[in-house]
Parts: sequence; structure tokens; C-alpha cells
Amino acid sequence: MIKVAIVEDDEKYAKTIKEYLERFSNENKVELALSHYPNGFSFLEANKDVDIALLDIEMPGMNGMEVAKALRKNDQHVCIVFVTNMAQYALKGYEVGARYYIIKPISYFDFSVKLQTIVSYIEAHKGNYIYIKTNDGIAKIDASDILYLESEGHSIHFHTANGVFTKRLTMEEAKKAIGSFNFASCAKSFYINLDYVSNISKNNVYVGGAVIPISRLQRKAFIDAVTKYMGGSMI
Repeated sequence: MIKVAIVEDDEKYAKTIKEYLERFSNENKVELALSHYPNGFSFLEANKDVDIALLDIEMPGMNGMEVAKALRKNDQHVCIVFVTNMAQYALKGYEVGARYYIIKPISYFDFSVKLQTIVSYIEAHKGNYIYIKTNDGIAKIDASDILYLESEGHSIHFHTANGVFTKRLTMEEAKKAIGSFNFASCAKSFYINLDYVSNISKNNVYVGGAVIPISRLQRKAFIDAVTKYMGGSMI
């Protein structure tokens, strides 16, 4: 199921978008869960996990661009689509990673073509997500975006390209949450995503700019894991 949020203050357009989504769902046999918010504040306060956010640009109080920037702070993967009659905002959309613009008045053909591309992208990139409480709400992290895990006390630090997120749990619980991605232990307190390893020296592994120690006891197992990950092509 793909979760879609319609953030639109104009009831007429909100109704049209909902009807187009339902038609698309029936025609393409794609299960969609729809929710509507009359403004950006209500959408952000709901703090609801969605796959697609259809945002009107012109809304009172908080416009669609401001909503998108706030949304991006905690969710790097949601597909943001602006629905607007203001095409001049297109360049600004790159600042928040907007995937498409749908220009009003909305035609079903244009809407369905763009939505099909978005749905195909989501289905191909659907990841294993981990949710971590933050001061701003809840951060949604794709396990494939994690550089490495670091254990400290009773907490795990999730080091990602978008910052460090901390959750109170054990290393074993964190490993289970990540699932079957390409990770390996180089020391008791570290669990490394092999996708991001740039170099290995005698005592350290280099991951995303960080230098992490390799314990003597785990060095062989870690090197074996790296070799297996590289398909046995190490020379």
C-alpha cells in the first residue's frame, strides 16, 4: 500500500485530486491510502508517515514550500509533488527534492502519467525504514542510508549522511531492525555498512569520512565479510 497525503486548502481541488487518485488506483490496480489536510500546519502536526505528499504551493499561514522544508528535516524519502498554478516555483523545488509539479487546472492524463512514474519509483526503492523519535518529531531512516551504528551505554547512534540519530536499544535490537543489508561488525561497539567503506588499514576502517577502529579479535571476520561483499575480488 502506498500512503498519499493531499495538502490542499481549496476543497474543489482537493476533491478533484482525490477522485483522480481513486481512478488511478482502480485503473492500475495500485492500493492507495489517502488522507487530506486543509493546510500545512494540520499535516505537520499529524506527523503521519506518507510515501507521497501532494502539496499546494499557495496556502494561508504556511505555504507548500515551507511545508516541504519542514517535512524534509525528518523524512528524506517522501516523494514531494507540488500542485500549483505558479510554474515559477519549479526551480525552488530542487531545494527540497520535489519530484514533480502538477499545474492547475489539473488534467487527469498529466496527473496519471506523473503518478505512474512516482509509483514505479516508490515500488522499486521501497526500503526497510527505522523510526526514531527526535526533538522535532519522528525521523524516518532508510536502513540503506545508514553509514554505521555505534553503541554507547544503553543507546545506539545511527550515523547517516543526513546526521546522527540516537535511540535507546541494544546493538542486537538495532541489527534486527536493520535487516539483511550489507553490514558487518569491526568491533564490539561498531556495525559498518559495507556500501560506504572507502578504505581499510591495519587497525582502522574508513566510512563516510569517519575513522573507526578494527578490533584484533574481529579483524579476520570483518575482512572475510568485506571480501565476500566484494565477490571475492580483493587483490
